[in-house]
Amino acid sequence: MAELEIIGGAQSTFVWSVRIGAEEKGVAYVHRPVSPHEAPVTAIHPYGLIPVMRHGEVTLAESRAIAGYIDDSFEGPPLFPRDIKARAESEQWVSLVNNVMQPHLRRYAFAHFFPKTADGKADQAEIAASLPGVSRSLAVLEERLAGRQTLANGTFTYADACVLPQLHYIESLPESGVVMAGCKAVRAYFERHRERPSFRRTTPATPPG
Repeated sequence: MAELEIIGGAQSTFVWSVRIGAEEKGVAYVHRPVSPHEAPVTAIHPYGLIPVMRHGEVTLAESRAIAGYIDDSFEGPPLFPRDIKARAESEQWVSLVNNVMQPHLRRYAFAHFFPKTADGKADQAEIAASLPGVSRSLAVLEERLAGRQTLANGTFTYADACVLPQLHYIESLPESGVVMAGCKAVRAYFERHRERPSFRRTTPATPPG
């Protein structure tokens, strides 16, 4: 049987989400920690972004497409609910996390991990400018998670796999960590799901930078 390869650096939240999905499905895979724009990536993704996937003759780019392929191709708990309404709800939160929240969280995190300052220290101006977007994202999650165990459908779905890596970094950084500490529902949600074997087995050994 063809080997499933998930290609991309472990510290990437999108790579991490796909790996959580594969772990939740119980799918055996090989993780190749390749950086963006390297040859194994550009051979599959037209913009050289990670993750990419190879499964025999099948190659795919973009995390949502990869997660969907894994979900439909292998046995195991569904990453996307089979019920139409529940699936749409999960898809909604995948989109909100990846397309609306992530740019704010990424901008903030990059100001810490990859600052463009002359001395290489955290970019305080960029942190201040991006923190309102982080706070807004956490407020949206706080409202959604109040009284809930997961983002959608009452079960763990790919939407949760998308948001958990984001929260991992947000909790670890000083300003956003303070904001997150004040979000009772988000904090409880993260503390609960960070203990999942899928999350623990895929957590990067070191932060970006």
